Amino acid sequence: MANTAAPPQLAWLTDNKDAIVGPWEVVEFVKLLSNVPPVMDGSAYRETEEVVSKNIGRRKYIETIRGLEEERGLDGKLSGALADEEMQNLARAFWLYLGGRVGFYDRVLKQLESRLDGDHV
Repeated sequence: MANTAAPPQLAWLTDNKDAIVGPWEVVEFVKLLSNVPPVMDGSAYRETEEVVSKNIGRRKYIETIRGLEEERGLDGKLSGALADEEMQNLARAFWLYLGGRVGFYDRVLKQLESRLDGDHV
């Protein structure tokens, strides 16, 4: 006999530990898929096997979210925000700063300067 029960629907999930208040566009990946933004390490940045693996996982995650958005007729904003590398760098920088990580934070902001100048909409 097949199980025909509808899958459970997740209405809300909140984790207030170390929460940051900011624009929703700075939503970021689960920590398991988070990397230090390359610009923060400057010339010391090295693309390790772990970084490559996380990037592959991030792409698969975005594809999954995008597929679900299309399937459900949603606007695509979540997958778009997750696919926006510059905004993801900013989101990750927030967490790294709170954790006391040393890095070139100004470089993350410089990546976004053209948006502030109105080059991106």
